Amino acid sequence: MEASWTIIFDFGNTLAPFNEGEAASITADIAACAERRAGIDAAEFTALWLAEREADFARSALSGEEHDFGARLQRVLAAAGRGPEPALCAEIEACAVASFVRHVRVDAEIGAALPALAARCRLGLLSNYLLSEPIHRVLRRDGVHGLFAKVIVSREVGYAKPDPRCFEAILRGLPGRGERMAYVGDDYRVDVEGALRAGLRPVWTWALRTSPPAGPERPHPAVRSLRTRGEYLRFLHDPAGVLDAPAGA
Repeated sequence: MEASWTIIFDFGNTLAPFNEGEAASITADIAACAERRAGIDAAEFTALWLAEREADFARSALSGEEHDFGARLQRVLAAAGRGPEPALCAEIEACAVASFVRHVRVDAEIGAALPALAARCRLGLLSNYLLSEPIHRVLRRDGVHGLFAKVIVSREVGYAKPDPRCFEAILRGLPGRGERMAYVGDDYRVDVEGALRAGLRPVWTWALRTSPPAGPERPHPAVRSLRTRGEYLRFLHDPAGVLDAPAGA
């Protein structure tokens, strides 16, 4: 009898919707906190935060390193004319964590399918995010954290997908499964190409995205594409039916 699959999931737009609306809500909450606690105009804070976010993305694309919330926040505060203020930074970071937990929730249908999947396959989770605490808290609150043999957020590793060092961290935590390992994510460059380089079978789904993702018209032949919510849910109920099918089926 062939061994069961090990399936590693992304978090945002794979287990829980995380689109521009959720991201904007979190930014608005921390901007309001900065205005309330430090007198920094919320619109000014938002503009500075978004500019630093883009700079972080550019740096990460070159180095593979994950962004650091505290370092970004200190740069924003400095640009707004504030010096190092550890207590203020801690308060804004706590606001960001609470806001994420308030605005982000594991999709109900996907969450309901995970227990049966965990009984048949070994599950892991590897997500990019500049804070690790909120993802762990959402998974625990929504009752699915314990279904994963290993949960890693890129901030804990210091490197972000698609950097191989990020994938290596989850593979060290899920040893002994050989080639029957798949990675499920919504971003072609980050999740699919990263998984291919790590030797994982990529499953590309965008059922939770509000807009179609960027990607090639003809993905790599090893990629399994799940374009609709129905296709994604059927995969969760019968992953072998997708993963063991011939390439291109």
